[in-house]
Amino acid sequence: MTADIWKEWLKKIDRRMGAKKRKTVMLRDICAAHNGDVQFANVKLVFLRPNTTSLIQTTIRVSSPALFETSYKIIKLTDCYNIYYYT
Repeated sequence: MTADIWKEWLKKIDRRMGAKKRKTVMLRDICAAHNGDVQFANVKLVFLRPNTTSLIQTTIRVSSPALFETSYKIIKLTDCYNIYYYT
């Protein structure tokens, strides 16, 4: 990723958040493309401390399957409810 791609992507996110009247915080790691000279109205950029990216990625990898399974169960239960009550 280049710094230009990063900035354009952040501008899109900032516009989306502004349109929804929302604000967000984005965590970013130490990367040459993630330079710190950009400011946005709806997106706050926070640098991670050095050597913490691997810890967060491990947590995401472990919790993602559980989140997917829970979401899948909710969708299936909703489908069953709709079939039972609306047919």
